[in-house]
Amino acid sequence: MLFGGDMVEIVIKVSIGYLGINSQCTNIIGHGGMGFRDLTAFNLAMLGKQGWKFQTQKDCLVSKLYKARYFPRSDYIEAKLGHNPSFVWRSIYSAKRVV
Repeated sequence: MLFGGDMVEIVIKVSIGYLGINSQCTNIIGHGGMGFRDLTAFNLAMLGKQGWKFQTQKDCLVSKLYKARYFPRSDYIEAKLGHNPSFVWRSIYSAKRVV
């Protein structure tokens, strides 16, 4: 075993520390962070990526499910928010402006 149980606990305590989420997520890539400076923009980009998938991969199961539920007579770009949408659909719908 490379590290003993005590060593792993020490490494975890040192690496997590008592920093807020903003300071943990905004580390640059060279220091072990993921390099996200603006998590809102990153989230919007990932939601836009899913919307793009709805447009380009219409035979994908997820695309078929969302099309059947939220935009059966149109495509993603022309879709309306509709009545009683799920949280995920509202989020993907909000990313339409990115696509």
